[in-house]
Order: sequence, then C-alpha cells, then structure tokens
Amino acid sequence: VSSREGREALVAFVQRLWGGILDGGVPSPSKPKPSNTAATGLVNNAGTNVRKPIQDATEEDYNNIMRTNLDSCWFLCKLFKPMLEKSGRASVVNVSSVAGVRSTGTGSIYAMSKAAMAHLSTSLACEWGPLGIRVNCVCPWMARTPLLEEAVRNNPKQLEDVKAVTPLGRLGEPEDTAGTVAFLCMPASAYITGQIIAVDGGLTAQGFRGPCVAEPRL
Repeated sequence: VSSREGREALVAFVQRLWGGILDGGVPSPSKPKPSNTAATGLVNNAGTNVRKPIQDATEEDYNNIMRTNLDSCWFLCKLFKPMLEKSGRASVVNVSSVAGVRSTGTGSIYAMSKAAMAHLSTSLACEWGPLGIRVNCVCPWMARTPLLEEAVRNNPKQLEDVKAVTPLGRLGEPEDTAGTVAFLCMPASAYITGQIIAVDGGLTAQGFRGPCVAEPRL
C-alpha cells in the first residue's frame, strides 16, 4: 500500500469482493441490516520504522517511512471514501503509535508520521461525521510479537526497562490492540468518533515521569 499501484489494486479488489460498500455495522433506520458477509469498515495498519538519529537518517529512510505509514493511510481513506459513504454507517480505524504522542528517543521520522495519522483521524472525524462515517485512532505501545522478540534477543534488559515505565508492568499483547480496533468497528462504539486511544498499559497517563525509553530497533 506504499505505492499508488498497490493501493488502487487493493481498492479494486475490495470493490469486487464487497459490492462497493464498506459497512461499519452501526444501526440506522434508513439502512437495512447488513448481511453476514458485510465488511466492517477500513483499518489502516501498515507501518515501518528505521530508528536513527536525525543526522544519520537519509532521504530514502524519510520517503520509505512516510510513504508506508502516512501516505498509505491518507490515500486509502480518500480512495475508500465513496464506499464508506455508501454504507451511511462506516468506521475507519487508523493504527498510529504511542510514539506519535510521546517521545521514545530516536526515530523522529516514524514519530512524525504517526502523529500525523492521529491528527488526520480527528480531522476526518469532523469532516465525515455528517456522512455517518466514524474515524478513530489507536496508539499502541510495545506488544509481544515475534518481530519484537527477535529485536531484543541480545538485550533482554530493554524489555525490563519498558515494563518499569509502564504502569501495568507488562508488554502489550497483539490481542490488546486487536480488541480495541474490533470494538471501534462494532455497533457498541456507535457514538465514538474523533478519539485518539492509547493502548499502552498506562504509559502516556503518567506524563513524563521516568526515563525516555527508546523502542528496540526493529
């Protein structure tokens, strides 16, 4: 989805698969109940990162991160908008990062791209609200994934440092973020839009107490 061709191919595939409607499942008297095969909306979850001090980051690093993280999100929202609007009750969830709301050390390009995703979400929530389209943003902290475990294999102390500054005292699990995203696509969240929700074990709630923890290099 970091390329125009890839995005357009994805949109064409979804149009064929779902009949041109992305349905967020929020009840509306003017719209019939969706079938069991109705899609639930749009989730932008593409992402990449290169952790370097700004003086070491290259133009290639910048373009790659911005194309993958931010451009894909903006363009897919734009391209899917006609299908979202047809449903009259669609949901968009953009997966950003805690790095977009709090410094995690090096990685300024990544942080900038994720902060922009969060503000794109609030802007589109206001722009698309009258169309029945909800837009929210989820900001995860570090989750226990094979990619993370490989990154810290030779430095397990990094994970202990992360746990030490996280009020719940643990890493996130993939299900923590997935459950939040699923909720935001369900009728139970019908009156929630324009929100930036941190799934972070309480990290951002404690402000700037504790050290600035750098994420592992992935």
